Amino acid sequence: MVNTTRIILQKQMLHFCVRGARIQVDALAKLTMI
Repeated sequence: MVNTTRIILQKQMLHFCVRGARIQVDALAKLTMI
């Protein structure tokens, strides 16, 4: 039970980090295009 919840939390954190990185990449792309 604890292991499954831990895995779910890790997946959510990884998804959040990937989303944040994607947002940063988009911001950098906009800055370079200007």
